[in-house]
Amino acid sequence: MIASILSLDRSAIKKFRISDPYSLHRVVYSLFLREQDGRVLYVDQGGNSLGRKILILSTDYPKKEGATSELHVDSRVVPDGFLNYQLYRFKITLNPSKRNRATGKRQAIVGHKELISWFCFKSESQWGFVTPEKNLQIDKIEVLSFEAKDGRKITLNQVTFSGVLFPRDAERFNRSFVAGIGSAKAFGCGLLQITPVIDNIF
Repeated sequence: MIASILSLDRSAIKKFRISDPYSLHRVVYSLFLREQDGRVLYVDQGGNSLGRKILILSTDYPKKEGATSELHVDSRVVPDGFLNYQLYRFKITLNPSKRNRATGKRQAIVGHKELISWFCFKSESQWGFVTPEKNLQIDKIEVLSFEAKDGRKITLNQVTFSGVLFPRDAERFNRSFVAGIGSAKAFGCGLLQITPVIDNIF
C-alpha cells in the first residue's frame, strides 16, 4: 500500500474550485489512472488560510503527471509489519448508518451514546479490532450536503472517532485498513488512520 499526502495551497483550492466533498473527490481521483484497478481511500485533514492537506491510501502510486505546482504529492510505501502491532492509536471519519427494518432504507445514526455503542459493536464484530469504550471519543460531527456530477443530491452524516484499538482478527483488521470501513469511501470516509503504540501503557 502507498500512503500519500496531497498538499493544496490557496491557488489550488481556487483553481480547482474545491468547495465541497465532490470537488475534493474529483481532484483526488484525478491523480490516479482510470485503468488502474486499485483502491483509493482518502481523508481531508483540514488546514488553514494557506491551504489544506489530504491523506491518501492507495494500492497504486499517484500519477506524477497529475501533480502540479498547486498539487504537491508526497508518497511512500507502508512498511512491512505495520499491521502487526498489538496496539494502535487511531482516527477515522465514518458515515454511520443502519437499515430501518420498517422501510428497508438506511438512516443516519445520531446521538453520542448510540454512536459510541455502534462503533464498539462494529469494530469487534466486523472490523477485526476491539476499541475500549473508555478510550473512544467523538471528535467531530458534521452533516454535509452536495450535488454529484449526475445531479444527485448526496447527504453525508460524517462522524470522526478517535481512540485506541487492539487487533483481534488479523484478516479482518488488514482488510479494514486496506479496503476501508463503511460507506461513502469515495467522499473521504472510511480511511483507518493508525499509529502503533510501542509501549503498552493501557
